[in-house]
Amino acid sequence: MCFCDDRQVGNAVIMKSTERQYGGIPIFLDLVITRQDRWKARIEAWTAIGGTDAQCLAASVQINYCPICGRRLSLADAGKGD
Repeated sequence: MCFCDDRQVGNAVIMKSTERQYGGIPIFLDLVITRQDRWKARIEAWTAIGGTDAQCLAASVQINYCPICGRRLSLADAGKGD
């Protein structure tokens, strides 16, 4: 089952998560695909630099194709649109 499978609707699936040290400071990064319903999908990235008091930075973009397998998502079904 791919990240983009319609059975993942309603789930947030972590595609990649990593932690690194840069000059002794921890850096965290999570990349997630979310499917709110059959017509809405997003790739979201969160990053935090520092320890437990770190501020989180986030970015999000709506997608029409799965970034893993390239399958067209149900976002633009006939008559539905983006």
